[in-house]
This record gives sequence, C-alpha cells and structure tokens, in this order.
Amino acid sequence: MDKQSEIKNKIDEKMDSYGREVTARQALKSEYVQFDTPSDLNGNRILDIDKIEAIVSYYAKKIKDLYKVKLMKMLWYADAISYMKSGSSMTGLVYLHKEMGALPVGHNKLLSLERINVQEETSANYDLLIHFYPLETIDYSVLMDDEIEILDTVIRKFKKYQTKQIIEYMHKEKAYSMTEADEIIPYSLAKNLREFKSGS
Repeated sequence: MDKQSEIKNKIDEKMDSYGREVTARQALKSEYVQFDTPSDLNGNRILDIDKIEAIVSYYAKKIKDLYKVKLMKMLWYADAISYMKSGSSMTGLVYLHKEMGALPVGHNKLLSLERINVQEETSANYDLLIHFYPLETIDYSVLMDDEIEILDTVIRKFKKYQTKQIIEYMHKEKAYSMTEADEIIPYSLAKNLREFKSGS
C-alpha cells in the first residue's frame, strides 16, 4: 500500500470512529431531551457525557472486575454523594428504581459510547458478562479534584463488593425504599444516604 492510500485509510478510520461516537452521543442525549434543564431529577446538572466516560474509565482502572450492575450502582453513589456535598450531581444522569437498584435512563445507549471500553464476556457457567476496562486515551482532566475524591471514596467502599452485595446495600437506602418500581429516584432523597464509611 502506498503512503497516500495509507493516509487516506487512517483518515477514513478516524472519521468512521468519530461518526460512531457522534451517533452514540446523540442516541444517549435523545433519552435526556425531557431532562434538559437542571432539576431534582438530574441533580441540578444537565447530562455531561465527557464526565461519564471519564468516570467509567477511572472506576475500571481501579477495579479489575467491573461489571455492569456494580458500575451502575457506583455511578449512582458518586452522583448522590456529589449532590449531598455540593447540591449537584457529577454526571446529570437520571436514575430509575429497578429491581437491582438504581439504573440510569439510557443505560444501554451509554454502553455504545465509543470512549467507554466495554467487552461482552462469558463466565465459567456461561452467563454473559458486560465487563468494563479503562481507556488509555481518556481525558481525566474533566474530573475536578473534589470529584476524584468522591470517586475514590466510592471505590474504597465497594471495590471488594460482589454484585449481590452492592444490590443488597443499595436496597437499604431510603432513596430506594421511598420510591416505587420504575419511578425516577429524585436526588433530594440522597440527603438520606446511609453513613458512608469504607468497609462498613
């Protein structure tokens, strides 16, 4: 292959990747059209996809076996603690009350973001696992020092938790017990967060 063709192929690859990222972002944003102003439902912050991508990669860098259900709860805890401390969430995600705890609106579209490194894997008993890995090229500068401090608190707390344990822990939160199935969990309920000590 000559140099000109090689350069053209690289440009095409970049454009293709850029196109997929734009499409994936638009798909997630479309889920949040009704949450496009700061409110109690999004933690007084509109959706911040750059921050979501950085947080997922940061969590995956610190936790080797990070799977979907655990990640979704850890996103909620980071947002809830941020709201409790500063009056706004980190990500602008809106969370629903689901059987296994808090689950963001558009969670499946979130998995399609190009800058979230996710792999489908099969466990020893042939269950399909959604495994998250860090992304080398992620820009962590979108995370403020106080936000990293919150993420580290959540990591210390839940790093060794199995999926079942984090679900059970979340089920005991008032924000969960005071909402019904499929209802949005308002951030104002985060003020009732259980005392957050690592290892307890």
